[in-house]
Amino acid sequence: MVVAFGSLFNNIEVRRTDSSDAVTEVIKIPLSYG
Repeated sequence: MVVAFGSLFNNIEVRRTDSSDAVTEVIKIPLSYG
């Protein structure tokens, strides 16, 4: 399961979890609008 969260003008983190909801990987995606 992959969960992406963040705010519109902030960095987004994508967290990959295994079947027991333990975070296995965190990917930070910096986004800028303008």
